Amino acid sequence: MNFIRFLCGLGVCTALALGCSKSAPPAAQSGPPVVTVALPKVAKVTRYADLTGQTDAAQTVQVRPRVSGFITRVDMIDGQNVIGEITLWGMVIREGTLLFEIDPVTYDADLKQAQAQVSQMDAKLKLAEANRVAEKELVDKGASTQLKYAPFVAEVEVAQANLNAAKQSVIKAEQNLGWTHVTAPISGKVDRAYLTAGNVVTGGMSQGTVLTTIVSLRPMYVYFDVDDQTVLAYKKLVREKKAVSAENGETVPVNVQLKGETGYPHPGLIDFVSNRLNPSTGSLQIRATFPNEDDAMAPGLFVKGQVPIGEPQESILIPDEAVIADQGQKVVYIVNEKNVVEARVVQAGPMAYGLRVVEGLAATDRVIIKGFQRVRPGVEVTPETGTIKTEDEKKTL
Repeated sequence: MNFIRFLCGLGVCTALALGCSKSAPPAAQSGPPVVTVALPKVAKVTRYADLTGQTDAAQTVQVRPRVSGFITRVDMIDGQNVIGEITLWGMVIREGTLLFEIDPVTYDADLKQAQAQVSQMDAKLKLAEANRVAEKELVDKGASTQLKYAPFVAEVEVAQANLNAAKQSVIKAEQNLGWTHVTAPISGKVDRAYLTAGNVVTGGMSQGTVLTTIVSLRPMYVYFDVDDQTVLAYKKLVREKKAVSAENGETVPVNVQLKGETGYPHPGLIDFVSNRLNPSTGSLQIRATFPNEDDAMAPGLFVKGQVPIGEPQESILIPDEAVIADQGQKVVYIVNEKNVVEARVVQAGPMAYGLRVVEGLAATDRVIIKGFQRVRPGVEVTPETGTIKTEDEKKTL
């Protein structure tokens, strides 16, 4: 028994000896973190003013009848018309398309009465002229005097005046009869019919019953309200001959995007600038005109716009993700000549070519474009050289 215990104790000691003889695993090597750096992209960039605006029709017309009466027929269909051009926003009616008909019976009778009056006045004129001629012959023969002849001349003149007045009544009656056909005064998109057949309408230039509304679609206006700071900066560039102005008759382009669109695919031109700032908002209203050939716009839509400010300028561009927000400031991590990280405060500008325009960097600064999440200012790093590419350069790869 003692022998067995001896062997067991010997085995335990042997095992312990073997375990202690194994070497410890090597410690993990440490060193400066690896980051990817690149020189900023330098390119000419046009600066833009970002605006918000609202579309509006170049022409808006309330259709009113010029004569009163019962509506006998409605030829339009709500929101469209069978005569017109198919667009994105439905059927667009053309100028002159019949919309409503007002009972013409009374106006047709007025026309016929006026025409009869013309015939009557014409007959009276002919009779007066015949009497004048007969009296003139007597005067020429000495059988009458000029005193007796004068009333015959006056009678002819009165008859002629009455005939002219009767002809004017015919013109007015024809016009009223024509106005029983209410047609579209402009081409565009028609609203619903506000009244149906059988209703009585009142005619008039300003107090007449509104039957429907028509808005034009081509071209389309967009009105922008520009803040006073942008206005002053732009006018300074105009004075320095670094920008053009619509107020001077020059062409100022503007591009807009509708809700849900990317980029600014709709080009237009600024054609109106208000002569004063709105004192309650401190903004200046400007208007741009867009061809709207694709009918993408309709009145009342909100849009975002960009107006170029000045000529293209040399700018520093870096990836947008390399710009870090730090306590209300925008900073970019760069690597100095000693491979130590520095935080450079920058002013972020607009996006251009898929990159962010920044001020506060030099073209020779090595910007950390990958791995900046793992470092902080003052830390030594191992830089690897990378390249900053524009959107177009990425697509060509």
